[in-house]
Amino acid sequence: METRTINRKQFIRGQFGQLTIRPPWSIDEVLFAEICSQCFDCARACPSHLIVKGVGGYPEMSFLRQGCDFCEACVSACPEKSLSLEIDPCWQQVADISNNCFASRGIICRSCGEVCETEAIKFKLTVAGVSQININTTVCNGCGECVHVCPAHAIKIQKKTIRKQVVTSYE
Repeated sequence: METRTINRKQFIRGQFGQLTIRPPWSIDEVLFAEICSQCFDCARACPSHLIVKGVGGYPEMSFLRQGCDFCEACVSACPEKSLSLEIDPCWQQVADISNNCFASRGIICRSCGEVCETEAIKFKLTVAGVSQININTTVCNGCGECVHVCPAHAIKIQKKTIRKQVVTSYE
């Protein structure tokens, strides 16, 4: 069972399943909250204006305008080093497409696949002309380019889920 920390505001608003997406190269969430001074130098340095003031006043990513090109400007601007190039990999996010996707409802739309530079989003034509959308999460870099072009608002960027294998031993 995975546990995670939410703040009071998230608890009151019932935001239990929503994880905050910090800028690339963010250090561990607990340390990030301790070290980040909320100066927003990272946001001012971001040429794409993707870093916004989030819950609790800390920087988080918004992909409503465009995707991240991982230019490292936010890292260079961070005086507290809450963003560090030593974090590898720099980004643990992938795209997630909901059932609101037009293509999955029989409406022709391939906007997300057309802008996906890594070609992680593919469409497979099925019976009755309905496209089945597939995301290759090993190729997806979570840049968020697909989010702002989706007319159905069916795509969000979320943290990769790491499935832990449970080993049971019988003696």
